Amino acid sequence: MKFGRIDTSLLANTDMSLPPEPSSNAAVLGAVKAASPHIYLGCTQWKCDAWLGKIYPENIRDNEILEAYIRQFNCIEMNAMHYRIFPPATVAKWAAKAVDRDFKFCPKFPQSISHYSNFSNAGLQTEQFLESLAPLGAHLGPSFLQVSDGFTTSNAVVLLPYLQALAERIPVFLEVRHEQWFSVSQMQQTASLLAERGIGWVITDAPGRRDVCHMHLTTKTAFIRFLGNNLHPTDFTRIDAWIQRIKYWLDNGLESLYFFMHHPDEDGAPELIDYMAQRLQLQTGMLVKRPVFLPRQATLFG
Repeated sequence: MKFGRIDTSLLANTDMSLPPEPSSNAAVLGAVKAASPHIYLGCTQWKCDAWLGKIYPENIRDNEILEAYIRQFNCIEMNAMHYRIFPPATVAKWAAKAVDRDFKFCPKFPQSISHYSNFSNAGLQTEQFLESLAPLGAHLGPSFLQVSDGFTTSNAVVLLPYLQALAERIPVFLEVRHEQWFSVSQMQQTASLLAERGIGWVITDAPGRRDVCHMHLTTKTAFIRFLGNNLHPTDFTRIDAWIQRIKYWLDNGLESLYFFMHHPDEDGAPELIDYMAQRLQLQTGMLVKRPVFLPRQATLFG
């Protein structure tokens, strides 16, 4: 994800603290701790050359990579679906690799719907997309619809009915980016409208666009997209802040957390997920899935 990135030299002097807790979150969460909350930490893709010899064997075959990913993480943000609708038979093969595991696929809506329709004429494409998701069954996590950067608040009149109809069929989240959505009054209005309809609101933690890190919860599930920088020191301080906020949400009724790491070339994502998982477990007492790293190979230099 290139959106919201800044030059690495600017990171140390950029205020990336999390905004205060919106008062509306209390009504959404309910202030009573959930009996069995779930924490899902994952990446945006399952194939990454930087992970060879790190969490995947060097000689792994392409048809083994998804199964290896599922052993390492418990969810994936499926950006590939943004560019095409896959045949149900293909998706069924993916789902088969997650059998008997608590693993969730979180598909991103195709851009043919999110960017190139007006939502009132997207019925056929939407049905094709939902048909492709059906084989995921219990492994289907929240799907998210990311509208274009130019999608303004004036378009909500066609977007909200579309999302409301979807929310009656699958868990769905919205990601918006245009600055109009992030004035204080507009955020409050958007949060209220989404909460009334059972629609989630993606929180994007981007160094160069702090407004999209809005912190509004509109369901008892949080969906966070985190833009890291390959283990820059600020990645860890930002994650520390997230752990404190997530603990607060869990103590007050959050039922599910989906947290996805975005890094340049995805290098550093497994390490930061491991860091987060360890500290979440320490703070919450919950067992959080961690990736398992391969032993480092000895070299001439030790």
